[in-house]
Formats: sequence, C-alpha cells, structure tokens
Amino acid sequence: MPSDPILPSRYAIGKVRISATNLEEAADILLAQAQRGEPGYVCAPNVRATYIANRETDYTDILNRSLLTVPDGKPLVWYAHLCGLGHVRRTCGPDLFNRICAATEKTEHSHYFFGSTPEVIQKLETEVRAKFPRLKVVGMQSPPFAPVEVLAESGIVEEINRLRPTFVWVGLGAPKQERFIARIIDRIDASLLLAVGLVFEYEAGTVKRAPRWMQRCGLEGVARVCQQPERTGRAAKVFSWMIGMLALRAVRRIFRGRDSFEK
Repeated sequence: MPSDPILPSRYAIGKVRISATNLEEAADILLAQAQRGEPGYVCAPNVRATYIANRETDYTDILNRSLLTVPDGKPLVWYAHLCGLGHVRRTCGPDLFNRICAATEKTEHSHYFFGSTPEVIQKLETEVRAKFPRLKVVGMQSPPFAPVEVLAESGIVEEINRLRPTFVWVGLGAPKQERFIARIIDRIDASLLLAVGLVFEYEAGTVKRAPRWMQRCGLEGVARVCQQPERTGRAAKVFSWMIGMLALRAVRRIFRGRDSFEK
C-alpha cells in the first residue's frame, strides 16, 4: 500500500482553514491518494464560499474536515501571502480538473461527473472526449433539482460504489455541493469526491471564464457579476468583507511581523 500523502498545513481566514498549497502540489496529493484507493473529499472555495462558511457553522466544519480545501479565489492567495506563505497559489476547480484529467488519461484511473443540467452534461461529454480521448469516464449524471437530503438518498452512493470511479466530480454549486458530499462521504468505499462549482459549464462552453488578466488580478468575480447583474448586491457584501479581512491581516503583519498560522 502506498504511504500516506503528506498534507499541507492550513492557514485560517476567520473560521475557515485553507490548505497552504498550489495547483501542482494539490494535484500530486490527489494522485497519491488515488493510488491508495481510499475515499476523501476536496473543496475549492472562492471568496463567496469562504464568506458563507464564516457565518454557517456546519459549512465551516465541512471545509475544515476535508482532505484538501484549496484556495480558488485570488484574494485567498493574497491573504496567504500576508501570512508569509509565498508558495501558495490559486488552485481553482477548472485548472485542477484539467490537470487531473491530463494526468490520468492514459491510466486506469476513472471519472464520474455529477451535477448541472442534462444539456450541459451532454455538451461536457462531447468536450471531454474531444480533449481527453483516452480518459476513462464511467458515468455522468445530471440529478433532478432537489434538496441535498433527497439527492443523497437517490441511489448515487450505490452507483458510485458499484462503478468505483477514482474521481467523482460534483458540480452543484456552493454550498450545496459540499453539503451533498459531506452527507455521503462516510458511505463511499474508495472514490475521491471533488466539489468543482461551474467546471462543467466552463468545460461545456455554456459559461465563459473571465479573461486571464482578470483572473490574475483577482477580478473573476467581477466578470461573473457582469454576466449575472442580479447578483451585484450580494457580491458587494462579500467583496467588502474580503477587503476588510485583507486589511486586518495586513495591519497585523505590520505590527506583529510574520506570526504563526494554524496547522
């Protein structure tokens, strides 16, 4: 049996403990865990998810108990840098998805996609098979719109355990996808479950990602608001909270220097 992967330490943004990692390290950890054949789950919170988790205790616990909770939002990376963790880089769902698929395309590792709409899933299948023609995909499912409790008892656990995919990609949107994963993870035999938000839509081409320059500048959230202007009020509240957290961290760094972070 392969040895346990060494997990990165975590730094705290309020109540939420984020893995101090980057794309390359996170992918290596997941591939090592896949070799072990043991279950686990991964979260990739952006600023909004981190904001929600600081207000909802059950969601906080889910993010903090994961195998990895990687920093999707660029401001989460800036916060890590203010903690003296210069190696931390953004590890977003789409990049992690593509890296893992590329690394496993010519292996026996398999994949299962769960989430989104039937139309998106159909387009996703076409795009994934074109990009990764030798990728082993054992199943795809667009679940009905239903509460987490209903989805968890819909037979999905039995199907996952029957097919035994190495990676189960869950795209239900945050915080629903993480709550769904937390409800079923104890009944999963071997698969790794990854909460990936809009990855299916990005890969299918039904939602466009922000330009690279906006991603680098931490403005991807602004691009999403431009596509969905009805979310402007909610986004402003989250943005203001994150600015406050960054400002507080910067002040602490100035007056206390590089202090310790949670492990």
